[in-house]
Amino acid sequence: MTTRELPARASLENLRKQAKGLHKAFTDGEDDAVARIRTHLPRAAGLDDNALRALDLSLQEAQHVLAKEYELPSWDALRDAVTVPSFDELALLTDMETQRLLRQISQKDLCRSIIGASEAVRGRFLSNM
Repeated sequence: MTTRELPARASLENLRKQAKGLHKAFTDGEDDAVARIRTHLPRAAGLDDNALRALDLSLQEAQHVLAKEYELPSWDALRDAVTVPSFDELALLTDMETQRLLRQISQKDLCRSIIGASEAVRGRFLSNM
């Protein structure tokens, strides 16, 4: 089975639906789903076809297989890859990270962005300008 590439605007909800679909397809005995499980689920390695089809696959295992198909080590890593951080998390940047970001964005964009930002975010950027 080939690997997949995450779309630019991947949705966690869509990935959850994909994992549920894989789980259902495996439970229904669909050949493609069985092959995907065989390829990416560690406990399926070395099982014959009958033993593999008899597995009681959990949804978490289907999520793990999906993450592996996207070349990530776990569902948590896949979830983290598509979850958009909050603007307020910019206040957690170090001074060096803030300065690096300041060099990459225009002053015009910065001014627009920090107008409605929290005091912590505004302070982080203004103290590093």
